[in-house]
Amino acid sequence: MTRIPLLLIFSLLLLPLSFLSASGDKESPGELLLYSNLSSGSPRSSLSRAVSLFEKEYPHIEVTVRSFDHSSYESRIVSFLTADSPDLLIWSNGFAMTEAARMGLLLGLDDIWEEEGLYELMASSREGLSVGGIPYGIPFAFYHWGVYYRKDLFQEAGLEVPETWEDLELLCSRLMQRGITPFTLGTKFPWTAALWFDYLNLRINGYEFHRDLLAGRISWLDHRLDSVFSRWRDFIGRGYFHSAHEELSWFDALDLLTGGEAAMCLMGSFIEVPLEEEGVMDSMGFFPFPALSPEAGVSELAPTGTLHIPSAAEHPEEARLFLKFMAGPEAQELMKGTSLSPRNDLKPPKDPFLAAGYCLLSDAHDLSPFFDRACDPGISNAASEAMKAFMLQPEKENEIRAELEAIRAGFPP
Repeated sequence: MTRIPLLLIFSLLLLPLSFLSASGDKESPGELLLYSNLSSGSPRSSLSRAVSLFEKEYPHIEVTVRSFDHSSYESRIVSFLTADSPDLLIWSNGFAMTEAARMGLLLGLDDIWEEEGLYELMASSREGLSVGGIPYGIPFAFYHWGVYYRKDLFQEAGLEVPETWEDLELLCSRLMQRGITPFTLGTKFPWTAALWFDYLNLRINGYEFHRDLLAGRISWLDHRLDSVFSRWRDFIGRGYFHSAHEELSWFDALDLLTGGEAAMCLMGSFIEVPLEEEGVMDSMGFFPFPALSPEAGVSELAPTGTLHIPSAAEHPEEARLFLKFMAGPEAQELMKGTSLSPRNDLKPPKDPFLAAGYCLLSDAHDLSPFFDRACDPGISNAASEAMKAFMLQPEKENEIRAELEAIRAGFPP
């Protein structure tokens, strides 16, 4: 079965845990070991400053940060949770984190969320970090996704920002009449296609359905997905995406936006850097992906940096003190860097795009990780490729969904 290996690896590595924890050298109670994938630049320095502030407040506790590059960190995360466990580790929201919590590899943090008022102050982050209603992480930074658009093109056409899917359809139709492609995207790397599935499914079926589908707990043949693919197919058929997008990366596709050939791009906030470099940010605006179904609620994408305590931590009580500190406003302001803090009581950023993103994520019902992090690893790559295949040949929807279901179910199509 395709999606078994991750769970099997976790299970096998649990076997020597009692021996290792009993035979390993014990650190003194005044020390904490934190594993981090913030290995360079401002994120690493922000963590260092936060640690220094914590040590000033708790001078009897010394925090040692061991940094790893991102790729090696991800490949060793299973070991970090079992045989080579620190007191604290940095991770992210998503399938792997929640599966680790389900398997008892992370400590529940409901006491911290309760005592620090985080159920209100970080309300939108709660569900994505919880299993069985218990949160297993403390978020420290996230960033927003949505539609970046050319304000000047909208103004010239007398168009307004859409609030509903019907508004967006009308807007796209009027842009097409003026010879402007509504959306630019590059699917040379298929995650950009998966982004459209993320939003359509979240807006139509809601967070819980989306989470369970990508985790492999719901069939890809489920009838509730029919309207997702139907609306997407209609958009493709009307030419609302530029042609030959499979030949472009997301970065290359921005040329159509900066050149005025396309009016919009669905993307994360990192798009702002190249747009600023091209000198078009003054012409840009931002709006959330429009609503589709009131029953689905308003969930947003927000890849989130998180802190956790492994169950095998040597000093869990001291680790809890550190997480309480990191959930506070001072540490949150420091750790967010150029991103956003998950706390909803902080002063909104002055930058209009960051301010819009902060309000969007603070007010969301739920926050989902991006497609690949939300997916069962056994289906992640195939699912992303399937989304790209659908955008190129939407008439093959039934075949594509059948292949995805075969992978999910664990037998060849």
